[in-house]
Amino acid sequence: MLLEEKFLEFHRYASSHNLPLEAISVGDENKVLCEMHYAANAPRNIYSHTKSFTVTAVGLAMEEGKLSLEDHVAEVFKDKLPSNPDPNLEKIQLKHLLCMSSGFGKALLMNADRRPGVGAPDYEKYMMAQPVPVEPGSAFCYSSADSILAAHMVERAVGKRMGEYLYEKVFQPLDMGWPLWEHDPQGHPNGGGGMYLTCTEMMKLGQLY
Repeated sequence: MLLEEKFLEFHRYASSHNLPLEAISVGDENKVLCEMHYAANAPRNIYSHTKSFTVTAVGLAMEEGKLSLEDHVAEVFKDKLPSNPDPNLEKIQLKHLLCMSSGFGKALLMNADRRPGVGAPDYEKYMMAQPVPVEPGSAFCYSSADSILAAHMVERAVGKRMGEYLYEKVFQPLDMGWPLWEHDPQGHPNGGGGMYLTCTEMMKLGQLY
């Protein structure tokens, strides 16, 4: 009862202050306890929450023995390396991508280079040609580029697109539909953002953990 009272108290506060809410869902590992929709319960762009699904896919691939935190980016994408790659590029490992300490040195795909990056004819080739001015693992820099590269590593490891892999391993078992997801020109889902889910579906990933 206390949770319901707090939930209603927040609802009244949000309504009286005209907060731009769309949906709220509170639950535990077994069920949804309270839920409120301020608009249609339709799929919405969940932006960087997409990264939670990317790291879930990484964990599943690791559990299957197809990926390791020690895997090197330059080795995985050796077919996309330029003739003279940055020396630090060869030091980047999957663990650095997951911790956003790759060393690319700037928030790639978060600034003016967002469209050229995401929309590049060959994203992997684009990233392998980027400078890496910072020692990998030495500094944090929030960047969707790291998550996108991690997603591409999953695809290469499991031999499937991320959408298909997550549907088989996560979405279907949790009774969720096929994930609506933004893709790059080569058909790769954007591991750093662009997935569309309902609030109820987002709750299911939280319950999984």
